[in-house]
Amino acid sequence: INVAAIGVGGRGTYVARIFGNVGKGQSNAQIVAVADVYQKRVNKNKEFHKCDGYLDYREIIARKDVDAVIIATPDHWHAKMALEAMDSGKDVYLEKPMCHTLDEIRQLVQTVRETKRVLQVGSQTTSSDQWH
Repeated sequence: INVAAIGVGGRGTYVARIFGNVGKGQSNAQIVAVADVYQKRVNKNKEFHKCDGYLDYREIIARKDVDAVIIATPDHWHAKMALEAMDSGKDVYLEKPMCHTLDEIRQLVQTVRETKRVLQVGSQTTSSDQWH
């Protein structure tokens, strides 16, 4: 499974490393590309994962060899990038919040149904027993 990370600041770097370690230890998943608007972050993660790096996330979306993306960008980009990724045949792990408007929710639900892609929203501790 070829995974790419879009947005490799603190959270994106952490999540990409977790995904990458799971892939190395338990399966054939691997991080094949990273993207961020900050070149220093791209370089750091590109070197760590021994993968390609981009300043423009659309280069990852366009890659036919990418099966899934991690989206850990600033919140206002989440829905747009997830929609583009699913429309390009990629599964998505999306950091919270999933979106900002009811229209974005409807678009995401419709796109999941139409494309039959997997969309997982990372909720971390908000789904723990302590919050019930």
